Amino acid sequence: MTGMTDKNSNMLAKIGITIGKGNKLELDEDALKQADISSLKTVFTGYNSFVSKISQKATGISNAANWASATYTNNGTYSKTDSLLTSSKIDEEV
Repeated sequence: MTGMTDKNSNMLAKIGITIGKGNKLELDEDALKQADISSLKTVFTGYNSFVSKISQKATGISNAANWASATYTNNGTYSKTDSLLTSSKIDEEV
């Protein structure tokens, strides 16, 4: 998700959001208050928005964790789900 955030850093900066120490997002409230509505909509609304892409990525990570937990059977052996997990392309950009 940090790569996706880096790629959108210029757009985020327009609304007062920057990437700080430890890859934490920081908010400049004054810049946010002065941001135009179009920039805010670009970041926060719609299927192709930054927030939508981050949400899709988080869902993919959650699904991968669920699949991984199902890769073991009760006796500790791998199930067929393991091949689904290793062949998935979770880390591709959404």
